[in-house]
Amino acid sequence: MEKLSKVLIFAEKESQFGLLCSAAKSIAEHTAAFAVASAPACPVDKAFVVADQGIVFDDYFETFAAVTAEYAPDAIIVSSEKRMRSIAARIAAVCKTAVIADVNAMEVAEGKLYCSHLVYGGAAVRCESSAADTTVVVLAPGSFEDLKGEAAEKESVDFAAPAHPAKFVERREKQGETVNLSAAKRAVGIGRGLAKQEDLEMVYAFAAKLGAEVGCSRPIAQGENWMAISRYIGVSGVMLKPDIYVALGISGQVQHTVGVRDAKIIIAVNKDKNAPIFKQCDYGIVGDIYKVVPALTELL
Repeated sequence: MEKLSKVLIFAEKESQFGLLCSAAKSIAEHTAAFAVASAPACPVDKAFVVADQGIVFDDYFETFAAVTAEYAPDAIIVSSEKRMRSIAARIAAVCKTAVIADVNAMEVAEGKLYCSHLVYGGAAVRCESSAADTTVVVLAPGSFEDLKGEAAEKESVDFAAPAHPAKFVERREKQGETVNLSAAKRAVGIGRGLAKQEDLEMVYAFAAKLGAEVGCSRPIAQGENWMAISRYIGVSGVMLKPDIYVALGISGQVQHTVGVRDAKIIIAVNKDKNAPIFKQCDYGIVGDIYKVVPALTELL
């Protein structure tokens, strides 16, 4: 299989490096990571590490740009956090290229990197390549397996102070919660079939018995605000690759189902026998979740 020569990866969170490393190794002969404070726990060929400066994360950009110039990668792959999207845009400007965002698949042909991502609300897949020498990619969450290990070589790099550093004003506790849904082997999704927020206890009890994480469709997270946005499963949310996904009271619109299309087994519970989810699932139960879920919980 044809591969690029070198790929550089960078993530804000340690938990994302394994996914980026897996993606990089699938398309490159040589891989490197840029990290803050310590080398990431992934098997790249080389890790460039800058000491923690106790600064706003964005101010590591100049150091990252210097490492990029030294390493001269064919592609740069970053994680999808908001700060990393900003850094991706800035490094693309330095490299005189563009960013290809939310990429879920990549391949190399005739020396060029081709990246695929969903468009039109998940109804189609677009494949793009960069006209420049370097391609900057923002990887979609959960699009590759998490690869663990150690860097073969580690190099400490000097911190390059930004000309205009961000000024820290205050720290506020973020409301809500975060969860790494994309890594879940079992997941339960809840949709508009849930009548009120208090009934989430029923869903969590079922998920606990199943050993699963809990996610939701977009209306539950962004309409009702019953769950954190980090639990939203779908085209503009989290993409899952679980062994088992159980959809409770979810109609099955494409914007949601693209987020679970890589699940090995999909089980659906919906009282509407004509719900689109039944065309997507492996096993379906036509019934009220308020009757089916407690019964399943008792059986587990």
